[in-house]
Amino acid sequence: MTRFISLLIASLLLLPAATLCAQRGDNLYNQVRQAAVEILVDRHLAGSGCIVHADGMVLTAAHVIKNVKREIEIVLSGTGRAAGTVVAVDAGHDLALLKLPNRRKPYPFLPLAKEFPAAGTTSFLYGTPFFRHDVMIPGVVARNDTTFEFVDGEYIEVIPLAAMAARGFSGGPWVNARGEVIGIQSSAMSLGDALQGIAFAAPLKHARQLLKSRESTTHVSLGAGVEEIGEQQPGFLETLPADASGLVVRVIHKGGAIDVAGITVDSIISAIDKHPVERRDELLRALWRHQPGDTVELTVSAPDGTQKRTVSVRLQRLGPNYTASYPSTVFHEKGTGAYLDPRPRQNRRRNSN
Repeated sequence: MTRFISLLIASLLLLPAATLCAQRGDNLYNQVRQAAVEILVDRHLAGSGCIVHADGMVLTAAHVIKNVKREIEIVLSGTGRAAGTVVAVDAGHDLALLKLPNRRKPYPFLPLAKEFPAAGTTSFLYGTPFFRHDVMIPGVVARNDTTFEFVDGEYIEVIPLAAMAARGFSGGPWVNARGEVIGIQSSAMSLGDALQGIAFAAPLKHARQLLKSRESTTHVSLGAGVEEIGEQQPGFLETLPADASGLVVRVIHKGGAIDVAGITVDSIISAIDKHPVERRDELLRALWRHQPGDTVELTVSAPDGTQKRTVSVRLQRLGPNYTASYPSTVFHEKGTGAYLDPRPRQNRRRNSN
């Protein structure tokens, strides 16, 4: 009996805390909802977004708008549609900055956080998954720094979060417990059509830079997808020397920088400008120090590690020209690669509706 009374008292003591948590969650939801928007492209609900400045600046994912020649409308909660104008695009981080019409009354907005939360911190994503309006889900920051992911045929710099981010969340805000934006939803990891519980968001730092500058940014592209040696199947590894290192070229865009330079599928890139590389992030960070039109020297060998040579590669612009039609991706057929999918093994899918 004494134990029962003790448990009852403990439960009663916890009730105010549970109520307070529920109230905080409800307040956060309403705070985000009033500044969240939906993006229509040619009247189709294409993705999500949020207002990040009282003058009507809106952040969304660049792939949501595709290009600026389409009719873009922004839907605000409770106030209907408004014409949206593209201000700037950062394709390398899958970010687009849009502008709502000027008005006397300030727009409700979500402030950008001062710093990105540490790995393990719970955050929240708001948007319209599969045309379901006003949905907020939790997620957990999965890494302290950015990484590069191969999404729709290009490498973009993102921050990963543990979350089941379905289609339609693209462009939606990731917020902390105070309702401050920490990132913008871009894409998700999937194998085939199955989500793997890892979402990718445009980093806070670059969202802040785009909002501050209100100018488009340019990044470089190799026109190829690569995999690390450790990702390869046993059959491929058996053809390599035991001390082989570098990155295996798995996807080549027709007419891309790697294609033009004459490098073929299954070739191994072991260095850039004489600096050895073993991981994707090492190669991509070195590449992104350059501008489109720059030339880099890649150390390349055949799939069996022989025929090592230096190849000059002229870098191209990453992403589509947002004043032109959105291009489709063309892949070369694979050579002796072990994978059936003509892209790196882990597919990264956009989350647009």
